[in-house]
Amino acid sequence: MASTTDETNSNHFNHDCSGAEQECVDEFSSRKHSSSSYEVSQMLQMVLMNTMSTVGLLGSFCAISFLVRAARSDVFSRYVVSRAVAEILLLLTVPLDGLTFFYNSWLFGDVMCKFRNSLAFYARFMSSANQVGMCVNAYIEECVLAPNVKLRSAVFKGINFVSWSVSLVIATAIFVQSETSPLFCISSLYMSSTWQSRYLRVLSYVMYSIVSVTVSWIFLILIVVTKKKEFSLTIPDTATGSLTMQKRSLQLSFAITIAFTILQMTYCAPYLLLDMVSDQDSIASVAYVALTTLSLPALNVVVDVILYAIFMRDTYKYVKKMSLSTDDQLKVPLKLVEGDTD
Repeated sequence: MASTTDETNSNHFNHDCSGAEQECVDEFSSRKHSSSSYEVSQMLQMVLMNTMSTVGLLGSFCAISFLVRAARSDVFSRYVVSRAVAEILLLLTVPLDGLTFFYNSWLFGDVMCKFRNSLAFYARFMSSANQVGMCVNAYIEECVLAPNVKLRSAVFKGINFVSWSVSLVIATAIFVQSETSPLFCISSLYMSSTWQSRYLRVLSYVMYSIVSVTVSWIFLILIVVTKKKEFSLTIPDTATGSLTMQKRSLQLSFAITIAFTILQMTYCAPYLLLDMVSDQDSIASVAYVALTTLSLPALNVVVDVILYAIFMRDTYKYVKKMSLSTDDQLKVPLKLVEGDTD
């Protein structure tokens, strides 16, 4: 989610800036090193990114291990597992980005540069695709009256097949064209100053931020509009007194979409602006704002992990209550109806 690459490289200003104007890198670098407070902020940013990366990795692994069995029968859990896998891939790049930001230079060679750039794009694209898939799944589950498990399962397979295939093709191109400049890891596919590269950068940010957020909210709003007075996130199951798994999934879809909207849009906005402004002062100002958002993608994963944990806790409680309810019913003695014989 962060760092030094093409559009995926949204995390490192120097790359995006060099994609627009090399002079702004020199100007901004001189401003950075003139302030000792900037060195402190670099250290804090690196520590914060690495800490959130560690927490996110542990949480994502826990979510996968807990829900992998449930994913065999529960379609929503498949989206959670798939998204957690994408977030793990994304978090693997965060320590590299944190160190690059701190030392203001890429230290890991050409091969790691290729893997970092392609992996970051791959993971970001898949995370956004599964975000949309969760909301589509919620809409089908809430608003399609006919038995919809097979339909939701087919939609999950379709979304993941298309998104993994498309992202793999693009990530492969990024891998081939990534290289280490004198200081940074860049992808010439996105980071040149041509209009084609600028178009690809803007299109990438729009696709995995604006488009994914917009489509997700369209399906969630459709649920509210379709259900109208029947819509609720808090109706308990009459058998157990707790929320049904369907409502838990709907709650998590709304919560993840809210977090994704706030954090990803805040993160991507400065990088979109960098390709729209032209004067040096504006570029330097927007780039400085962009530097303050470096850790937001990792923070988004940490927030998701917390939401996954709440979902898993509630899932465990619900399954346990359902089990106890079934056991109590089995313990009720059967009464012979008059006229029955041994």
